[in-house]
Amino acid sequence: MKSAPNWRMSSSTTSSNCLPIARNLLDDGMSHIPAELETHLLDDARRWTGTRPFVIGIGGPSGVGKSTLANGIRQLLEHAEYRVLIVGVDDFFKDPRQREKLGEWGPDHIRFAELRRVLDLIVAGGEKVVETMQYRRVPAKALYPWTIVLDDISVVILEGLYAISNELRLGSLLDVVDLPVFIEAPEEDRKRWRFEQEAAKPVSKDTEQMEKHWLEGILPDTRNNVMPSRANTRVLVRVDPEHDLHVEASDPRG
Repeated sequence: MKSAPNWRMSSSTTSSNCLPIARNLLDDGMSHIPAELETHLLDDARRWTGTRPFVIGIGGPSGVGKSTLANGIRQLLEHAEYRVLIVGVDDFFKDPRQREKLGEWGPDHIRFAELRRVLDLIVAGGEKVVETMQYRRVPAKALYPWTIVLDDISVVILEGLYAISNELRLGSLLDVVDLPVFIEAPEEDRKRWRFEQEAAKPVSKDTEQMEKHWLEGILPDTRNNVMPSRANTRVLVRVDPEHDLHVEASDPRG
């Protein structure tokens, strides 16, 4: 489990613009979602008339807090009585033995074909159960059987580095996303948070290994594969150094 950034709301996002349900969540300490993003999420979910789940995609660089945002959105939507499933790109890592042979981090560590098969079954509608293999770190790094039960699931949150990419080599995951969200933060903050996430793992890289991982794996991947998908987002969320969230733009594509 990744350690979650301890996000806070900025004063600009705790105004009367918050929906009543969002204010209740904030009072309960359950969510830290900016009001404009709450509006996008709840309005889009309520307008959805499809016969299959509504899919929210959350993309962004390593260490920025995609999983944290996904869990906050899940809490918000579940409080509004939606049934929510989170699917992580990380769930589709390859077997650790394969990854060792691949070397430093890159998209080739992901089972994109299997991820797309699962997502395509979900968005096709009609399936009640989807069987696949999920990468987990405990009790040991390995692939484990994963039965995804879709009964009454109304919203799927797809989160991960390439969750809103439209590039074929990265799975073209944007094809299955209804609301693309991109979350970003200054590089120095992302690096610090990513190192903290690593240190919290049961078995972690040391500082020297993480520096190599950052310079040779994460930074090139961010530049070449993650940041281009920023252009696909409808909602851009920025995390500042104090962990406050700001909705910087709605549909920055213009």
